[in-house]
This record gives sequence, structure tokens and C-alpha cells, in this order.
Amino acid sequence: MASELIVQTIKGPTSGANANKVIIPSGQTLDASAGTVSGVNQITEYDTWLMTSSQSVSGASTVISAAMSRSDATGFEKIGTGMSQSSGVFTFPSTGYWEVIFHGEVYRSGSDRTPFGRIQVTTNNSSYSNGATWQAFVNQNGLSSNIHNNGHAEQFVKVTDTANVKVRFVFGTGGDSVTLQGSSGTPITYFTFKKVADV
Repeated sequence: MASELIVQTIKGPTSGANANKVIIPSGQTLDASAGTVSGVNQITEYDTWLMTSSQSVSGASTVISAAMSRSDATGFEKIGTGMSQSSGVFTFPSTGYWEVIFHGEVYRSGSDRTPFGRIQVTTNNSSYSNGATWQAFVNQNGLSSNIHNNGHAEQFVKVTDTANVKVRFVFGTGGDSVTLQGSSGTPITYFTFKKVADV
């Protein structure tokens, strides 16, 4: 017969390397099939920022560094500390594995095959490498009004040092002027950050 231990609260130590942790040894299993366990694998950080006004770009890519703020869309509320941002560079509030999303809405009164958005990552707070990229096709096809399209890119980022691992977002085209649409209240072009696990 399996033994049964009934307790009201299990607490880890309040100081030291394992402060506030209850450790399950390697190879052992926590089985919650007979009930529910709260506080396990919950999302502890989630944040969304908006580009609050439209920006037009012609030619080479440029870092999106202005008109950015945390979402104030109806019903939205960040979880945890949230991201911080300076001149388009986003700093993570804690180490961990993070999912980063760049969703962009583009438009042009004309045709352009090359507008793109890109997530860039640095691990030394200096040099950036290109990450996930979206590319859209704006096809006027004889119409006289603005033609819209959108793109969506996701990047998985391992943040081991919040002072050095950061992200930024760029927008560019192959030559023609294309507008990346912003809005102060509606998530049209937006950036989402979700911590999915500790590192």
C-alpha cells in the first residue's frame, strides 16, 4: 500500500541559494493527476507594446525607436514587472526563455514586394544580429487607395544576462516608400514578450 502524507503547507528555506524553493530530486515525479497544483508553470511575465503612430520608410531598414508605449487596449494588463524600453531597445526584467513577437501592419498607395520587419538580438548590449523576419507584399492592382498587408515574426530568446541580452525591432523596404501603421489605442503594429520558462 502506498503511503500518504497529509500536510497543509510545504515551504522551502527563506535564505540561501534555494530560497523559496521546494526541490524535487532529479528522476522523481510530481503527479498532479489526482488533483490540481497551482503556481506551477504559470506565466510570470507577459507584456505588449504598441507603435503608437505610423512611420514611413523608403529603402534601407531603420530601428523603430520612437512612438512606442505599453498597450492601453481595453482589457489588457501586463503580468509581472514588464519590459522597459529606451530608444527602441527593450530590456528584459528577468532571465529566462522568452518568446518575442513582432506583428506589423503595412500600407502603400502603390505596389511594393519588399516591406519587411525584423527582430534583432544582442547578447553583449552592443552588436545586434538579425533574427526572425516577416515580409509582406503590397499589391495595388489598379486600385487608387492605400493597400494594406501585415506580417508576423516570432523569436525565441534565451536571456542569461538582462544587462546584455536585449532586443530591438527594425522596419525596411527594398526601395519604395511604405508605411508601418501605428495606433495609440488599438494593437495594429505591436510587440509582445512572454516568459515561458526559467533559464
